[in-house]
Order: sequence, then C-alpha cells, then structure tokens
Amino acid sequence: MILNRSRKFFVFLAALALLLATFSGPSLASLSYDVVVAGGGSGGVSAAIAAARLGVRVALLEETDWLGGQMTAAAVSTMDDLSGNRSGIYGEFYSEVGLHYFLKGKSVSTCYWDGGTMAFEPSVGRSILSSMVTKASKTASTGGRKGTLDLFYSSRITGVKREGSTVRKVTADLEGKKTEMNCTVLIDATELGDVIPLARIRYRAGNSQSPTIDGEGRIQDITWLAVIKKYPGGVPLSLCISTPPPGYDRYAPAFRKIVAAGGNSFRDYPLKLPVDFATHNGYRGLPDSSNPENYNAATPEGWEAITKTGVNWANDYPGAEKWEERSGLPVAYIEDLQFRRKVDGEAIVKTLCFLYYIQQELGEPWSVADDEFFSPLPVELTREILGDEYAEVLRRLPLIAYVRESRRIVGLETPTSTAVRTNSESYKDGREGREIPT
Repeated sequence: MILNRSRKFFVFLAALALLLATFSGPSLASLSYDVVVAGGGSGGVSAAIAAARLGVRVALLEETDWLGGQMTAAAVSTMDDLSGNRSGIYGEFYSEVGLHYFLKGKSVSTCYWDGGTMAFEPSVGRSILSSMVTKASKTASTGGRKGTLDLFYSSRITGVKREGSTVRKVTADLEGKKTEMNCTVLIDATELGDVIPLARIRYRAGNSQSPTIDGEGRIQDITWLAVIKKYPGGVPLSLCISTPPPGYDRYAPAFRKIVAAGGNSFRDYPLKLPVDFATHNGYRGLPDSSNPENYNAATPEGWEAITKTGVNWANDYPGAEKWEERSGLPVAYIEDLQFRRKVDGEAIVKTLCFLYYIQQELGEPWSVADDEFFSPLPVELTREILGDEYAEVLRRLPLIAYVRESRRIVGLETPTSTAVRTNSESYKDGREGREIPT
C-alpha cells in the first residue's frame, strides 16, 4: 500500500515538472562552434564552406529558406564578372552551373547582350549551393581534418557577447528557438550588415558613421526583381494582371521612356532609349529549363529567342520618381527595420506595375515564372497596399530585395583609391606590390 502511494507521488511530481516546463517557455539551448556565419548569401556560403574545409566547426544561419542571397533569393542571377574572377569557390560554383546546363544542352551566356557571360535560373543556383554546403563537411582538409557545417534556415543572430574586442558568444533565433552559440569567429554576411550593430562595432551607413548615423543621408535605389518568362500559349489566367496596380499612372511615363514597342535594339554603348522588349530581355536574360530550345545573348536573334529573364531596369525604387524630391533612399532603410519593410512593399508594387505594363501596354505574353519562387513574403509586405488581389503573382516574386549598399565596418585602416593605385603600380619601379593592372 505504501509502495503504491510512493509510486503515485513520484508520477505526480514528474507530471508537475513536465507541466511547469511546458508553461515556462523554451529553454535556452547552448551550442559551440569555431565559426558562426550570419547570412547565407554568396559570401556567407563561401566563408562557411572554406572554414569547414579547413577542419573547423561551422554554423551557417540564413533568415530565409534560400541560399545565395542577392544572386538567387533576390534573383540577380546574371553574373557581372565578365570572365575575370572565375576562381576559388566562385569558380567551383561557376563550373557546376556550366555542367548543369551543358547536360541540358543549354548555354549560360544569356545576358548583357554578349556571348561570353554567365547566368542561371535562381532555383538552379540555390540547388547547387545547397549541394556544395552539404558536401563541405564531408571533405577533409589537406591536413586530414574533417570539419562540420551545420546549416540553420529561418534563423538569425539576435545578440552578440564580447570580451573586450573579442566575440565569445552569440544569441540566435534558430527556427523560433532561442539558442546560445559559443564561437571564436563571427562573420556578418547578412545583406545589410544587421549583426554589426549587435556587436557594438563602429560602422558607416551612407556617408555617416556610427554612433551618429544620419538617417536622412542617401543610399542607392533598391530593386525588387521579378523573374518572368514567355507563355507562348497565353499567360495563365491566375498570372494575368488585368487591373492597374496602385501608382501605375505615376510610374508608366518612366516605363515608356525605357522600354517601348518599336524601341531601339542594342548596338553599342551608350544605349539609346527606349529599347525594344527583346533588348530589355537580353540585359538580364536567363536560361529557361522549361524551354526545349537553346539560345544565347550573342546576337539580336538570340535576344529575340530568350524566354526567361530578370526584370531589373525600369523598376528601380524609387527611381525617377525620387524620394522626397531627392535621388536614392534614406539611410533609414538600413537602420530601421519597419521602414525597410515599408519601402520593400512599395518597391514590390512598382515591379508589379511594370509587369502590368508588359502585359497590357506592350501586349507581351509574359508573366512571372511559375517554376522559380513561391513565397508568402511578398504578399505580406504589400498587404496594406494591395490586399490579396494580386497574391498569385506576388507569391512568385523573389524573397528579398536587390540592395546596393549596406553597413560597412570601420576597420583599423580604410584603403583608399590612392593607396590601391600606388600598390598596383609599384611593380613598375621594383617596389613590393602584388597588383598588376590588366
């Protein structure tokens, strides 16, 4: 009888402990790494892969569920290297992209009106980067050590603990779970340098420096791209934009000055505007895995044959319309998350207006590609402006904006163009220097 009572008492205590744990919120887990990389863009992925190959423990945190940042999640998938930098981890990525499309009988030279360029579909770039990350922790370094690379999607750093000038620990949100991560190296590879302020490091934003950042200073425009493709049999009804989005009448005059039916074909720089639609498509032209035919951007006939492209020309935001009568955007876009979301929503609406222009004024059977993106984020960012009217189109837009400026750490020394030129020309008189102009 006493034994039964004791058993019941211990069962009660166990149940009570479980109940208390349930209502006390998530516990603070703890992990240890040598290197923590915040941001799964091209730079963050490269840093994580390189560190893992050196045999250390690496954590890579990415806020979305896409690797690649600007070149995939933002759909800026036409590379600007023009053959000069195809080495290192980027060179490996380049080779994998080339092999992928070679096996499909397709060219990667589909952009910039040139036959020597490289482009890829965002989803293909994402897949290749994911594979490279998976393989990285399985590859031993030269010394025989094998590192680890743990990838966390939907995750971000929320706090940084320093001892003097050395980072010792970060607090992270790992898919909604608060976690501490010990580390000896922390790399901020986020798109806008969002970890830098958490580490209390001096930085520049626009033309000002922390802690006295000028929120009214200016940074360059952003662009919320779209990947569009041709639908020869007609645009699916769900992807047709039949009513002009808010702001269309304000944006349309600038659209007409850039792209127009019967516009100019690219011949040489500087471009003569407006250009025709084929020339527009030849700028950010992409391979099209859904098209059995092959094409490249070497000739005007090639531009005419393009069936998938990135929209990144007439839709820069704020663009010609300016922001409060000034070019560019306020530095507040970098510093204020709520303001950033507001601007992102307005940039998406401008891109939607341009898609309406393509369909209704140019009369082209093109719309957002149905085989690249599918995310609720663009819908959420524009809900206050658009409601759900254009949701089927918006879901197929990229996950992040194409941004051209971010926070920059104030280093121990800041190189200037004068110093770079001095170093690059030092070989002429026998002085020490590693850079030789080409």
